[in-house]
Parts: sequence; structure tokens; C-alpha cells
Amino acid sequence: MQEGENISGEIKISTLQCGTMTVLPYQADIRRNNPLDKRIVLPVNAFLVEHPVHGNILIDTGWASDVTVSLPKYLQRFYRPQMSPGQTAKEQLAARGL
Repeated sequence: MQEGENISGEIKISTLQCGTMTVLPYQADIRRNNPLDKRIVLPVNAFLVEHPVHGNILIDTGWASDVTVSLPKYLQRFYRPQMSPGQTAKEQLAARGL
């Protein structure tokens, strides 16, 4: 399925990239034989479902807009969250007029 593709001409699903996190390869369970100091960058996303009957539905798995305050320090060191200006789900929805 492509970004924003209509399913049966009725439902539209969009991916909102809400920053990234970096983890060690064994934590991502991707390539176990990489050196432990080489980290993998993973996207952190939210998903917008635009439904003709039920309206807009946000499945928010993204970072909180105040991730550096809301996430405990040990998890900040573990995940190394990154979020550029305009990447929060709230900002992206506002840019779409929602």
C-alpha cells in the first residue's frame, strides 16, 4: 500500500513520521552480528485513518511533543529520541487542517 492510498475508494491511510530512535542491532532484532556500538535508526510513526463514516482516527505511536521531558533519562539514553520541528503528530495534523 502506498502513502495515502485509498482502499476501495473510501478509506485513506497516511503515515506521519514523528521522529526517530536509535537502538543497538540486537535490540531491533535485525542483524545480530553487527558491532554493539553501531546503532540502527528506526522511524517513530503515527497513522492517520480518514474514514468516510467514522471520521478521522489517529493511531499515535509517535513521541510526545515534550519527549525530552516526559521520557525518563535512562530511556532517553537508551532510545536517543530525535524529533525535528514540525514532526509531532499535532503539528502534522494542523498542517493538514485537522
